Amino acid sequence: MKIKRKSLAAYYLMMLPGLIMLIMFNLVPLCGIVMAFQKFSPGKGILGSPWIGLENFQYMFSMRDTWSILYNTIYIAFFKIIGNLLVPLVFALLLNEVRHLCLIRFLTCTIHWCIPPVILLIRGFTERDLLIFNLAWRLL
Repeated sequence: MKIKRKSLAAYYLMMLPGLIMLIMFNLVPLCGIVMAFQKFSPGKGILGSPWIGLENFQYMFSMRDTWSILYNTIYIAFFKIIGNLLVPLVFALLLNEVRHLCLIRFLTCTIHWCIPPVILLIRGFTERDLLIFNLAWRLL
């Protein structure tokens, strides 16, 4: 069976915004990785700066705090992954055990109203948080 290209034009058009975002946010930043191997000067730009190889990495790993910073980064990233996997999974399993349909509807509709204020209460309000919260409340 032969597919006409004209019939696929609409699909290609729908694919275009996602492809543009993929290029902008995933491929363009990869060009910045080159700066790690250069003695970067904003005046000269990425293409004009001289190459120095692994000297930046030697300097970074020779510093005293590098290993504690690296450990903290990996530690925080690990617990973010665990938290972002386990919390929704446990909530979904607990919600699955609820037998009353009215309660399920209530929880799924109101949970997004409950979490942001609780987070703000836990970490403490700032003036910026209150401003954003008031603006969001008025828009709803």
